[in-house]
Amino acid sequence: MTTTQRTRRREADHYLAICVDELVDEYGEQRSDEITRSARQALRELSGSIATESLPEMVTRLVRVRLGPPAAG
Repeated sequence: MTTTQRTRRREADHYLAICVDELVDEYGEQRSDEITRSARQALRELSGSIATESLPEMVTRLVRVRLGPPAAG
């Protein structure tokens, strides 16, 4: 793995953690596994097709669409 690849991997891991934390706060801890799986999948789908700086927002949006609205409570 090159230095550039390692840097991109670290950035992706950082962005994934930000997204998961935000979504778990929104949807609740009981859905954390589902959120994590969905966020990883979204990250894989979006990586390379959009700017790295846009990943957190786009991953979060895609996961929200897939999960639907949070339960009222």
